[in-house]
Amino acid sequence: GWEAGGVKLLRLTDSLILRHRTFNNAGHGIWIDWACSRNRITQSISVGNRAAGFNIEASRGPNWVDHCIAAFNGEGGSKTSFWGDGIY
Repeated sequence: GWEAGGVKLLRLTDSLILRHRTFNNAGHGIWIDWACSRNRITQSISVGNRAAGFNIEASRGPNWVDHCIAAFNGEGGSKTSFWGDGIY
C-alpha cells in the first residue's frame, strides 16, 4: 500500500531530519504528511525509491528541504510513473 516508504511522519512540527538515507524501497523516500509545519530536511539522500524522493503532503508549512540528493526515484524515471526523481 501507500503507507510504505523510507520514513512517513504525520503531524510533524518543529523537527529536523538530518542525514537520513533511503534507498530502493516501495514508496517515497521521506514522506511528511498531514499538518506538518516548521520542519527541515537537510543533508539527506533518497535514491531508487518507487515514488518521490521527498514528499510533503497536505501540509501548510513552511517546511524546508535543502542540501539533499534525490535521484532515480519514481520507477527510475519511467514515463508511466506519476512520481519523478525529486521533491513533491
